[in-house]
Amino acid sequence: MISAKKTVVAGFIGIVGLGLGMGVGNAGVEHPEGGLWQYGSSTVSGGTDNYSMYDHNDRTHSSAVRNCNGTSSSGWRPAGTRAEARQNRCLTGNEAFYDVQGGSSGKANI
Repeated sequence: MISAKKTVVAGFIGIVGLGLGMGVGNAGVEHPEGGLWQYGSSTVSGGTDNYSMYDHNDRTHSSAVRNCNGTSSSGWRPAGTRAEARQNRCLTGNEAFYDVQGGSSGKANI
């Protein structure tokens, strides 16, 4: 009986959490084009942010994030400088991007 109550309470907390925008997002680390791309969601100052950070030592590069309200971009950054973009997380439509000038670009759902 106690186990059933715990399951019901845990399920309720999970549903309420998703309703408040605390959904679980994907996070990742990749090494495209010889750089380091980190993306995902993190809790900052009581809210949840999407982030995309891309580091490349040899090429100009950028990162961006998109949510239900639009896109935030780091703009082009010179080699050796981190390209970082952040914005609030929405329930749906959260994406992270990287781009390398004269190279490839990538996208991930977060």
